[in-house]
Amino acid sequence: MFYRITLLLLAGLVSGLLADTPNLSFKRGGPISHVQILLAERLQGERSIVPTLSLGYFAASTKRSWSSDYDSGERDFSVHFFMPKVGVRLIGPRTGDLRSYTLVEAFYLLPIVNGSDLEADDKSEARDALDLIGLTAGIGVEYFVSDQFSIGSEAAFNLVYHTTEYTSEWDNYMSNTRTILSAVLTNVTLNYYFRQGK
Repeated sequence: MFYRITLLLLAGLVSGLLADTPNLSFKRGGPISHVQILLAERLQGERSIVPTLSLGYFAASTKRSWSSDYDSGERDFSVHFFMPKVGVRLIGPRTGDLRSYTLVEAFYLLPIVNGSDLEADDKSEARDALDLIGLTAGIGVEYFVSDQFSIGSEAAFNLVYHTTEYTSEWDNYMSNTRTILSAVLTNVTLNYYFRQGK
C-alpha cells in the first residue's frame, strides 16, 4: 500500500513540474535534503495556506573485500531511502521582507535494500524493518531577497512510528514491536517563486 502512495506522490511531483513552472523550495538539514513543490496559495478563512509535495533521498552502503592464502571474496550491502512528504504551510503575516509560516507534513520512509548475500526474503524482511511513517510540525521564517527568491530556516518536531509483527507457526510464537522516535530538526531553505501571489 505504501509503495502505491509513494508512486502517487512521485507522479504528483513529476506532473507538477511538467504542468507548469512551480514555486520550489530546497531544504537542507539533518541527514536528508528535500526538494519541495509549493502548490498554489489558497485563502482559508483569514489565512493563506500552501499545499506542498516533497521528496527527499539519502543512502548508505558498505563494501568488504578479503583475501588470504586460501580464498578471497567481496561482499556489499546498500540501502537507499526515499522520503515522500505531503503537507501544508499556514502562512503568517509578512513584516517588511520577513514572512513566517507554520508547517505540518506527513511522510513515509521507503527503503530499497540490496546486498550480494541477500536473498529475496532477506530483502523483504529488511524493508519491513526499515519502512517508517511519521509526522512533522514546526515553524519557518523566510527573508525575501527579491519578489522571486527567499532564504529561510525551519525548526520542526518530527515523530516517527514503526511496528513489526512476527509469527512462527512452528511453536505458535507471536511478537509485536512498536517503536516511536522523536526529534527536533532544523532546515535551511532556498525558496524560488516563479508564480506571483506569495
